[in-house]
Amino acid sequence: MLTNKLDYMLENRKSQDDLLGKTILDETIGNQQVTQKEIGWLAGIVDGEGYLGLVWVWQYRGKKSDRRAQPQLHITNCDEMIILKCQMIMRKISLNPYIRACKGYGKVRKDSYRIQLKNIAKIYRLLSWIKDDLTGNKKDRAEIIYEFCTLRMNKIHNQMPYTQRELELVALCQPLIKRGTSETIRQEQRQTGVIWNMMKSK
Repeated sequence: MLTNKLDYMLENRKSQDDLLGKTILDETIGNQQVTQKEIGWLAGIVDGEGYLGLVWVWQYRGKKSDRRAQPQLHITNCDEMIILKCQMIMRKISLNPYIRACKGYGKVRKDSYRIQLKNIAKIYRLLSWIKDDLTGNKKDRAEIIYEFCTLRMNKIHNQMPYTQRELELVALCQPLIKRGTSETIRQEQRQTGVIWNMMKSK
């Protein structure tokens, strides 16, 4: 159940800093205190708990709609302290992500907390710090998304038509998302659940 303490922490930056035992510099000062250890820790969280993808989304403007490629990075965890520490480290590299709290239901589903980035410039900045510390499938995705963000940021307001290379990068990322570790685990869990239900019905 979401507590009043957590609601207060999400709204009050000083309480978050005190709780983590850290002093975060004012955002106008910029990056002065982030350490390689913190970057490595954040990369590990993205590796184990994060989602990193490059997907097509529909954008609606009145009666018109168009399809655009959107990089996405999510970090979701049931431990609010982990999410708050991710936020703290991101602030040190001039990012200020919003934390979304999702209320659980009884004993079946716990409360969860999520950091989400969809902005090309922000994801580019984060990946420039952590991509070398990622591993396996996530590292492959990070390299693709980083190149995509680099190409798009070189265009005015990211509104120019997609180049052949940009389309290739989106296509390259799709099978990597489907083969991601967390997605594979969820598929195996679903299959195990089906088998278990079949055994119980006999």
